[in-house]
Amino acid sequence: MIRQIKRLLKYGLIPYYYIVNPVKFNLLINEYERTHEATKLYSYPLSFGVNISNICNQNCLCCNHDNAIMRDRNWLSSETIKEMSWLRFVKDIQLFAGNGDPLTNPNFPEIARMTRKIAPHSQIGTFTNGLALNGDNLDAVLESLDTIHISLNAACEETYDKIILGGDFKRSMKNLRELSERRPPNLKVELSMILMKSSQNDIIPMIDLIHKLDFQRLIICHLIIVTLDDQQFGEEESLKTDLDEETWAKYKKYAEERGIEFSFPTTIKPPENCYAPWLSAFITNDLVGDRIFVLCCSGIETNLYVSPKAYSDFKSAWNHPRIQQIRATVNDKPLPGNNICYLCKQLDRTDPEWHHKIRKLAEPLNGVFFAPNDLPKSFPKEMVK
Repeated sequence: MIRQIKRLLKYGLIPYYYIVNPVKFNLLINEYERTHEATKLYSYPLSFGVNISNICNQNCLCCNHDNAIMRDRNWLSSETIKEMSWLRFVKDIQLFAGNGDPLTNPNFPEIARMTRKIAPHSQIGTFTNGLALNGDNLDAVLESLDTIHISLNAACEETYDKIILGGDFKRSMKNLRELSERRPPNLKVELSMILMKSSQNDIIPMIDLIHKLDFQRLIICHLIIVTLDDQQFGEEESLKTDLDEETWAKYKKYAEERGIEFSFPTTIKPPENCYAPWLSAFITNDLVGDRIFVLCCSGIETNLYVSPKAYSDFKSAWNHPRIQQIRATVNDKPLPGNNICYLCKQLDRTDPEWHHKIRKLAEPLNGVFFAPNDLPKSFPKEMVK
C-alpha cells in the first residue's frame, strides 16, 4: 500500500483523484490509514448513513419504534445536506440510519437530489416501507438513487393487515407497481421481510411478487426479541430458531431460478480483525429521537451525542477521543479493550435473543450504562458540540 501511495504521488494521481474522483481519493487514503491502524483519520468513512427522519408512518409488530416518545421531529433539510460537502468522498451513502422512515420527511425529494449533486461518484440509497413512495418522493428516487430497500414484510394482504398497523396494502402495491414500471436500469430494488410466525408462509409469495415486479433481491431476517421495561417484545411472534436447512435451500433455489438474489444471513459476527471503526459511521437517533453518533451496526450505543454542527463538522465526532479509543482497542487480543467491541464479539446478531443476552453480558462490566428501553451504552454519555 505504501508503494502504491508513493507511486500515485510520483505521477501526481492523488491530487488528480482529489479533484476528479474524490471517492477514489478517499479510498486510497482510508486504506493507508486502516492498514496502519491510525486512530486519528484524515480520510472519511467509506460508508455513511444519516437519519433524515425519526418519524414512521405505520406501526409494525416486528418493530419497537414509537413516534409518541420522540422529543421532536428530527427532519433534516436540504440546506443541512448542502453543508455536508464532505459527502463527495464517501463511497456508499444511505439516507437512512435505522430509525423512522425517510420518506415521511417532506424534504426528502430535495435531500435526495442535493445528495446526488454533492456526491456524483457515490452510491446513494435509502430504506423505506414504501407507503409514501409516490409523487415527488418517487420522482426523486428514480432521478437520484442507486438502490432502494423496501421493508414490505408481507406479500399477501391478509398477512400485511395482521402484522402492520396503520399501513395500506393496496396503496403500497400501487406504489411498487409504479416503481416497477418506471424503474431505470441503474436502480436496484430489494425487498425485505422480518420472519415471524405470522409471516412465514409469505416467503414464496414474496419471491413471486419480486419476480413479477422485476426487482432484484429478497432479504429475510429473524425477528429479534427486545427487552422493553424488562418485558420481552416480540416473544409471541418469534420463531426463535431457523427453519431446517432443506427448507431454506428450496427457498433459495426457487428464488435463484427466477433470477432473484436471496439473502438469509445465518450468522452475523464481526471478523477476527474488525475494521468497521475505519470503514463506517452513522448519525442516527436514539429511541427518543436525540442525535447519536455510532460506528457500526453492533447495536451497542457509543453514547456519543452530537449537535447539529456534526453534519457539517463531521470530523469532530469521527475523530472524537472516544472513537479513537475504539480504533486503538478494537482488535486487541484475546478480547477487545473496550466494551462496545467486547460485547459485539460475544454474540451472533442472527440469534433472535441476542438483544436479551447482550444485556446479561453487559451487567457486570464497569462503565456500561443502561436505560429501561434500550441496549447497553458502552461509555458515559457525552455531547460533541
